[in-house]
Parts: sequence; C-alpha cells; structure tokens
Amino acid sequence: MTVDRLRDLLTGSDRARVSLDGERADQTYALEHRGTGWLVFYLERGRKRDFRKHDSEDAACRDLLARLHS
Repeated sequence: MTVDRLRDLLTGSDRARVSLDGERADQTYALEHRGTGWLVFYLERGRKRDFRKHDSEDAACRDLLARLHS
C-alpha cells in the first residue's frame, strides 16, 4: 500500500484524525517518511505516543489503517 492509496481509502471522519503530509495537529495519527524508514505515531499534546518505525511504506500504511479501525 502507498500513502496515496491510503489517502484514497480514508473516509471523511478518518481524514480528520490523520496527518499524512507532515502537518501535525493535536490528537491525530501521523505517518512520516524519515530517511530510509517510515514513522507512525499518535500526536497528543505535542508528544509522539505509540511510536513505531517501519522499513516499508506498505507496512507503515497498514499500521496506521489498523490503528484507525481498532
């Protein structure tokens, strides 16, 4: 899965809870590409929570999608 495909899969309410473009809003799930890895985390009060690093875009996108639907 790619970030573009993930963006297509998100519904209106999910889109408000996700940051895919580097813009960070409080109480959102974020996906960022950093160097050779992908980061997924929840941003709350300016702090990254439940931080996970993935080696592939696919794994990171699937992680974020699973968090939204858990």
